[in-house]
Amino acid sequence: MEYVAIASAVMSAAGSISQGKAQQDMYKTQAKQAELKASQDALASERAANQAFEQLLMVNANASARAFAGGVQGLDGSAKLIQIVNKRKAGEDMKDFQQNADSAIMFGESQSKIFKAAGSAARTSSYYDAITAIGTGAYMYSKASGLSKGATRAPVVDRSFRYEG
Repeated sequence: MEYVAIASAVMSAAGSISQGKAQQDMYKTQAKQAELKASQDALASERAANQAFEQLLMVNANASARAFAGGVQGLDGSAKLIQIVNKRKAGEDMKDFQQNADSAIMFGESQSKIFKAAGSAARTSSYYDAITAIGTGAYMYSKASGLSKGATRAPVVDRSFRYEG
């Protein structure tokens, strides 16, 4: 019975440590996924900014072409004013897209740090669980062997050998 308590404590401690390592690995994976999602979101914002810039170029080229087609100078006057307003609006949009990209990266980094901290806590907790299991096993061993009542084990003496001298 005493050895069962020891073996059980050791197995429980090993299981706790193994579980803590598995949880830490899971959180590391989730941290990496958060970083990758943040990169993808930032890239999507940058793509949207590029599309907005391309749209600006097309709209302004169209405004110039209409002005020239109507017999008006396409790079001056009201055509130029329309282009300036378009550029200002596109600049605001680009700024928003860049802020979205930066926010996505910062959010992903924050999430990643949270997952890494959770993994570290899980690993540390598993060590405490293992120590508790060993302590419980030692207590059970001492109860089963009678050591908890203040009794000590008698030394083993081999009386089969007699000295005749």
